[in-house]
Amino acid sequence: MDFNFKKRKWNENIEGEYNEEGDFTTPNGSFWDPDNVYFNRKGYDIYGGHYDEDGVYMPGEFWDEKNQCYYEKQMAVLEMILKT
Repeated sequence: MDFNFKKRKWNENIEGEYNEEGDFTTPNGSFWDPDNVYFNRKGYDIYGGHYDEDGVYMPGEFWDEKNQCYYEKQMAVLEMILKT
């Protein structure tokens, strides 16, 4: 999955502004949604998910509809549990 994605963390020194939906948008069009998930300037998150024209999140690859998360996140939680 290649969406020309560079992982970025939000910090208060980044230039940008909040829009009506509560997203923090930078001048190049990349943004963080209200859940603090980063989307590149093409509108994709690290999993290839994006918001449609109605503002509904459209999950990318490896989305687990039943648990409402990505399989990768499920595996990370399971690994943490097994380490304890």
